[in-house]
Amino acid sequence: MHPTLLPARPDFAFVAQRVAIFCDGCFWHGCPQCCAHEIKTNREFWKKKIELNRLRDKRDSSRLKRNGWTVLRFWEHEIADQSGLIVQKIRKSCHRQRQDQ
Repeated sequence: MHPTLLPARPDFAFVAQRVAIFCDGCFWHGCPQCCAHEIKTNREFWKKKIELNRLRDKRDSSRLKRNGWTVLRFWEHEIADQSGLIVQKIRKSCHRQRQDQ
């Protein structure tokens, strides 16, 4: 299956292992650690936009999981600060999925 046929648009997909990876931007997806500060301009627009993004993220993750995929989501700040740990998590998930098949 080509990743474009999935019920969501992960940033990366290991199709054979059924592992979908999302790299969520801290601002765009409302990271509670990085974006706890108040939005200064156009506040209502951005609050609504971010909330809709978060709802879509939940919906997409649920759809993929129902179809047997492992879903990994990483915040932008995690990717910058903990890349080695993230690579380990991805490898572990891919290996686990391969064993289950």
